[in-house]
Amino acid sequence: MSDSLMPADRRAQVEREEKWREITPQMPYLSFPKSWRVAMIPPFGGAIARFRVQKDSAIVSVYADFYEALGYFGGPHWELYPDADGDNARFAINDTAGLLREIARSLRKQKRTPRNV
Repeated sequence: MSDSLMPADRRAQVEREEKWREITPQMPYLSFPKSWRVAMIPPFGGAIARFRVQKDSAIVSVYADFYEALGYFGGPHWELYPDADGDNARFAINDTAGLLREIARSLRKQKRTPRNV
């Protein structure tokens, strides 16, 4: 990207290069439990989308990776940290049930052993 581009032009260039409009229909809807607080955050580091989930003092960080810019999975996927074992977990982009189940497990586990993300 050229440094002479204005911020909006640089963003438009990234959107075109990463085909955001084409992949948008592939992003599944997520239905979060009402007890979770969800914060959308900028998609830094090569992620297409990012969010954090908080319940009480527990926090789980999640991102969508369509181009395996952050980890190999074999296709578009979600990655969350920490999972219930304190590691990363990956799920196919359409495996929303698995993703939400692991977020819930991690939040419950952290409630017993708090940590910061």
